[in-house]
Amino acid sequence: MLLFYLHSCCSARVFLGLAEGGLFPGVTYYISLWYPRQMQAKRVAIFFSAATVAGAFGGIFAYGIEHLEGYVIMFRSCRHPLILIFTERPVSMAGSG
Repeated sequence: MLLFYLHSCCSARVFLGLAEGGLFPGVTYYISLWYPRQMQAKRVAIFFSAATVAGAFGGIFAYGIEHLEGYVIMFRSCRHPLILIFTERPVSMAGSG
């Protein structure tokens, strides 16, 4: 059972890395399209700094959420309706008139 969890965590991390791998080059490219060369360095530096700060505070927030006492019941009860919403078959709007 532990091997299954390890395998699924590793595969999730690989797919997350594939999806996230183009974010920073893509944002840098878009910044280069919108701003002149003299302003690009400041905008890219702000973006990279914001990503670093978000990563630092993300761990603190995750630790705080993990240690909340009263909200655990709310998270457990809200999890199942969301799973039902996102796993239902989509409704086709082509036939409705």
